[in-house]
Amino acid sequence: MAIRLEGMDKLMQNLNKEIKNLDRVSAAGLISASRHIIEEMEKVPPVIPVKTSNLRGSWETNTYKSPGRFAMHTFGFTANYAVFVHEMVGENINWNRPNSGARFFYAALDRNYRSGKLLEIIAEKSKIQ
Repeated sequence: MAIRLEGMDKLMQNLNKEIKNLDRVSAAGLISASRHIIEEMEKVPPVIPVKTSNLRGSWETNTYKSPGRFAMHTFGFTANYAVFVHEMVGENINWNRPNSGARFFYAALDRNYRSGKLLEIIAEKSKIQ
């Protein structure tokens, strides 16, 4: 008596299709995670300091691909003074925006990493249907 599995061809075809989509959906998950970070830096203290809105407007998200596969995702502020504002720890600063302050980017990343929120966002976007 021979056992025959039916539907394996269709299953493998669907699985291979989803594997090809992993780069796209993984990149979408990383972009969504970076969007969550910038949105949270606008709401949860310490929020992004604002004087002219140039720093806040310099947020950038980039996805770099190598041939045939996802390679890297970066996000952050491009204003040339962003790191100086970010690191104004312990300085007697009269921040213009309520609840703003130093280490705003680090605080958002750390809070969301520790809570698992970033991985949750990435995983949700990367689900195989």
